[in-house]
Amino acid sequence: MMENSYRIAYLISAYKDPLHLKRLCEVLSYNMSKVHFFIHIDKKVDITPFVNLVKGSNIHYVANRYWSNWGGANQVLYQKEMLRCALAFQTGDFKFDRFVIMTGQDYPLMSNLDLCKLFSDPNRKFMIGENLTKDCHDEKYMERITLYHFLRDIHVRNVKLKQFFSYSARKIMRLLPIRKGKWFMVRGKRWDVYYASSYMDLSNEAATLIYDELCNNKALYRYFRFSNTPEETVIPTIVFNTKLSKKATLLPSWKRGLIRVSNLEQFDYGKSIKIYTEDDYEELINCRKPFARKLETGKSDKLMDLLDIHNGIAKH
Repeated sequence: MMENSYRIAYLISAYKDPLHLKRLCEVLSYNMSKVHFFIHIDKKVDITPFVNLVKGSNIHYVANRYWSNWGGANQVLYQKEMLRCALAFQTGDFKFDRFVIMTGQDYPLMSNLDLCKLFSDPNRKFMIGENLTKDCHDEKYMERITLYHFLRDIHVRNVKLKQFFSYSARKIMRLLPIRKGKWFMVRGKRWDVYYASSYMDLSNEAATLIYDELCNNKALYRYFRFSNTPEETVIPTIVFNTKLSKKATLLPSWKRGLIRVSNLEQFDYGKSIKIYTEDDYEELINCRKPFARKLETGKSDKLMDLLDIHNGIAKH
């Protein structure tokens, strides 16, 4: 069967709810013999509950962990580390067909067979993006790129204190006449800045090219190191400035809102991302997205039971 032979590397970032991560990995392994999980656990949390509960021959925890704050450059670094581990795992004739970057609070809305069919579709566009350089005329929004954002990866556990430090740094930088341009040069060529969801599914070719750029493109690192939420701009900027753009969809105009460019996940984003429950079942199975975010143990259990039945998994 197709789902038994298709090779997927799931690259999962997690910081909470090891019970949900365990269930997620079990469901995505159902009838799949060549699926592996490369998991990054945020360095500021204890990894022990995860490694004690979520384990198996196809479970791999990345050794180089990063202290991750929302909006900081370390989010790109752990994406790079997960890609490194997954690519290094390949040996001889064993190559992954797909690399899926996701979170530990996702859950599939399709069966594994349908996921394999979706990912193997030669016409699939793996990313939806927008050109911020040319199409975004909201100067306040563009500050996430043009303003220098310091202290976003500061190692402070107190959330309010961390926010105070990063907010104060932004206030100071706004007073100074120092800004980055809306584009930058790479190997003698102008690269525009693009925006997309940080969660995506990549072909082997795409994963290899992106990892190479993350390792060797010094101009890319210099430009995005002190930007806001580079996990939503670094990889999209690589994709749309290289041959990978042929496998991505560029929207003709810019409009604020992450859901517009989310190709992999369904979510409800207000002041915070909604936690889905069984009340959202009909909406989710009709949304035509592969995954939903976010689900949580103790709040989404009945929803996950319904989704498992829908996806042909009677037991998890």
